[in-house]
This record gives sequence, C-alpha cells and structure tokens, in this order.
Amino acid sequence: MNLVLAALVLIGLSHFSTSSIGNRILPAGRSEAGTMPPVKCLVVGEVVWAKENIEPTVRLKTWCPIQIQREGAYLKLSSSKWVVEVLIPETPLPQAFLYVWGQRDATIGNHTVQVSYGPIDGT
Repeated sequence: MNLVLAALVLIGLSHFSTSSIGNRILPAGRSEAGTMPPVKCLVVGEVVWAKENIEPTVRLKTWCPIQIQREGAYLKLSSSKWVVEVLIPETPLPQAFLYVWGQRDATIGNHTVQVSYGPIDGT
C-alpha cells in the first residue's frame, strides 16, 4: 500500500516543472555541481528496522547522480556538493520511503521526518 502511494506521488511529481524547487533549500550558483537536480530527482523504496535486528534494512532506488549509503541508523545521500542524512526510525514492518532531493523532509510510511543537510565539505 505504501509503495503504491509512493508510486502515485512519483507520477504526480513528474508533471511539475523543474522551477518549482529551484535552489530553495541548498543555495548555490548555477555551476553543474551547485545547481539542484530537477524535481524528478527522487529516492524511493522501503526501509525496515525491527527491534530484534542490529541494523536497519534498506532497499532504495534513484535515477539521480547521488550516492546512497547506510551508516548505522542513518541514510546518507550525497552528491558532489551536498550531503543529506535521514534517521531511520524503528519499525517492525517494511515502510515506504520517499525523498525528493532538495526538500527539508522525507516520508517514511505515513510519517514525515526531517532531514539534516549541508555542504559535503562541511563549510
């Protein structure tokens, strides 16, 4: 059910122009590395972290030029200029995950979670 919702959101977002996000959150110049990817830059899939497991399980896909890593309880999404971290909550069942690159929050299941972000070099 949650994956169906994520797919519908994906289809709905594909009809927005790229200017709807622009440089709203991660400001930079218009260089290739500093420009935010278009609105179609999504990370979708599912996460699960049952209490009996030592670490969360993550199955995500993206069509964006970003790296996806799991570091402990966090997802780390990074481009050549920016890094975004999302805390994975404990959840006994798989939950749909949706993140639109450049936004301040992600969706896990039916919950909105804030992300932390900043330049890759920490400045």
